[in-house]
Amino acid sequence: MIQLFNVSKIYHGDVPALEGITMRITKGEFVFITGKSGAGKTTLLRLIFRAELPTKGSVLVNNFNIARLQRHSIPFLRRNIGVVFQDFKLLPQKTVFENVAFALEVLGTPKREMNQRIMHVLQYLGLKNKRDMFPLRLSGGEQQRVAIARAIINNPPILLADEPTGNLDPEISLEIMHVFEDLHRQGSTVVVATHDVDLIKKIRKKVFCLDKGKLIDVIAEEEIAST
Repeated sequence: MIQLFNVSKIYHGDVPALEGITMRITKGEFVFITGKSGAGKTTLLRLIFRAELPTKGSVLVNNFNIARLQRHSIPFLRRNIGVVFQDFKLLPQKTVFENVAFALEVLGTPKREMNQRIMHVLQYLGLKNKRDMFPLRLSGGEQQRVAIARAIINNPPILLADEPTGNLDPEISLEIMHVFEDLHRQGSTVVVATHDVDLIKKIRKKVFCLDKGKLIDVIAEEEIAST
């Protein structure tokens, strides 16, 4: 489903953000991308949803080479990828319902269908009674759940999360990861970038380890020691 072949990314002639990355994430997998700050985690995710293009090598998503996609095909690619960010990226002047609705409005979804789908996903994420609240009135964990609701409202087969628990306490972080696990059980391919080693040990999925832009190790699920 997601394949990188000898991928490098260099910004403005500087040292590579990624260098010689080759990796494969199969359909229905749940994997972690880990490494210290500056290891290249965010850049790798941005390549997958075509916010960036590789300087060298190929990135294939659902067998499409992202560098060869014509401009009119990019929205189709992104409709198949949900993205969750560390800083939530919610619209503060819009309610919870309106933030989630935004992802459907751009597709021209009929209002009745939109209402049904939004209420379903809000109930699933425990946010039904928060639908009319504004993001800044919510806790960090609730804001991240709204961000997840927005990311999954179109039922994308791929879900990417960039440090989704970076601003949350350990207990809420684990709750958020259990949401990702549940989405994975429902069939989503889930890719989570995180530097939180303790969280990785608790969730126990395959891990791709980055260091200074290079893939230095791949740890199988059964090799991860439980805490």
